[in-house]
Amino acid sequence: MRKTLNLLMLVILLALASGAVSAQEATDSARSPVALLELHDGYWVAEMQLEGMPVPANIINDMHIDATTRTATVYAQSRVMGRILSPAQVGPGECAETPSGDTACFHPNAVYLNGSGAELTEADGRGAWWVKHAWILGGEGYLNCELGAQEEYESCMWVKGALLDDGISMKVGGIEEGQGFYIRTPLLDEDPVTYQVTRYGSMNADANAGATDQSLTVQFVLTFACAEEVSALDNQARSCPGDAESASDSPATNMVPEITQSQFLAPPADLRNYRYCEVIPVFRTRLTLNVEVYNTLGLNACPAELWAELDADAMAESLGAVGMKLNGPRYWVINKIAREGESAAGKTADFGGIEMTLGPTIDTEHWEGTFGSAFHTETGVRRSTTFTYSSGSMVYELTSPQGDVYRMQSYSHIVDPRLTIDDLETLGERLDLPEGWSYQARVLTEDSKLTARGLAYVINDNLSNVYQKVLD
Repeated sequence: MRKTLNLLMLVILLALASGAVSAQEATDSARSPVALLELHDGYWVAEMQLEGMPVPANIINDMHIDATTRTATVYAQSRVMGRILSPAQVGPGECAETPSGDTACFHPNAVYLNGSGAELTEADGRGAWWVKHAWILGGEGYLNCELGAQEEYESCMWVKGALLDDGISMKVGGIEEGQGFYIRTPLLDEDPVTYQVTRYGSMNADANAGATDQSLTVQFVLTFACAEEVSALDNQARSCPGDAESASDSPATNMVPEITQSQFLAPPADLRNYRYCEVIPVFRTRLTLNVEVYNTLGLNACPAELWAELDADAMAESLGAVGMKLNGPRYWVINKIAREGESAAGKTADFGGIEMTLGPTIDTEHWEGTFGSAFHTETGVRRSTTFTYSSGSMVYELTSPQGDVYRMQSYSHIVDPRLTIDDLETLGERLDLPEGWSYQARVLTEDSKLTARGLAYVINDNLSNVYQKVLD
C-alpha cells in the first residue's frame, strides 16, 4: 500500500504540476490565441484508478494561464475519499508520521490556503495545503519535486514551459535533455471544455520534439473535466470555460492605452537612491482581478509637480478599472537591476504627462484599494529579475519568526516624505514589527544578487518600504 500511494502521488505531481498544454491541430488555427489560452482558467478535476487502490483518486487543478503576461499558475491537490494526499499536512520545516508508518515532511512546493486564496506561512486550521507552480511561458522554469512520504526531497528537477509557434500550444518538460515532457490538449468540442494530459517518457526524447514524434512513448493519459462547483482552493465559484468565441468576448484585462514613447531619461549606472514612481491599475477579468504595474524607470525620474496632480479615483474611472494605487515616490536601494525575458521597450503609457512602461502583473481575488498596505504579508509578483547589491553597500533586512529573510529593494516617501537613505540604518527603531520579526542593517563585503525566477515574493513594512524574499 505504501508503494502504491507513493506512486500515485508521484504520478499526480508529474501529471499536473509539470503538465503542459497543447491546442488542437490546424483546424483551430483561425481562433484567437488569447481566447484559447483563457479556456484553461477553471477548476478542473480528473479521476485516476490505480491497481491496488480500493477507490479512485480525485486529482484537482485550480489553474490560470494569463496570455497577457505569458504566465501559468497551477495549484494542484489529490484526494482519496476526501482525504488530501498531497502535499503532506505539515508546516514548513516540520515532519509527521503517516498512518502507514512513513515520515512525511513539508514539500518544497507546498503553500497553505486559508479559504480566501491568501498564502500563509503556517496553517490556521481553515484551509488545506496545495502544491503551487508558476512559470513564465518560454521563460524561467521552476523546481519540481517528487511527492511522497519523504524526509528529504532530493529528487527535484528544473522544468520549463514553452509556448509553441502557433501561439496557443504549450508543453513542459525537464530542462536537462532526456527527461521527457507533457502535453495538455484542450478538447474544445466538449461541453464543458475538457482537456487531456499526455505523458511522453522516452529517456532519449528531444526536448524540442513534438507530440507526434514516433520515438516517444506515451506513459499515461488523464482526462480532466471542468467542475461547476465552489473551488476548494479559495471557496470561490469557478465558471466552466465556454468556447473560443465567447471567451474572446470576455472583459479586457488591459484598458490602458499605449502611446509612442516621447521622453527618455537613461537611468544612472548605479540605481542606489534613484527616484521612481509606479501607477497600479486593477482590472476585472473573467475569473479574477488583474493588477498591472507601470514604472517610470528608463523614462523619467517621476516629476514631482506632475505626480502631485494625479487623482487615483479619477484615473480608475476613466480607464474602467476597479481600483487604482499611486505607488511612490520611491527610491531604489539596489545598485543594478537586470530583467530576464522582458523587452527593453515594453508597452508605454501616459499618466497625467508622466510616461511609464508596463512591468509585472499580479492576480488577486480581492481589491479594496489597499494593495501594498497589508504590512509584513507576502504578495506574489510575476517577474524574472536580478537585483545586484554592490560590495560596500549597506543592505536592510527583515527576518520573520520562521527565519525567512526579506531584503529591502526600495524605500518610500508615501508615509514619511522626509525619509532618507541615511535613516535606514536605524529604521528598526521606527518600525511597527509583529512579534518575532526583526530588522537589521549590515554592510556587504562582496556583491550580492537577489533573483526572482518568474515569481517574486514581496512585503511592505508600515512605512511602505518594499522588501523581496531572499530565496537563494
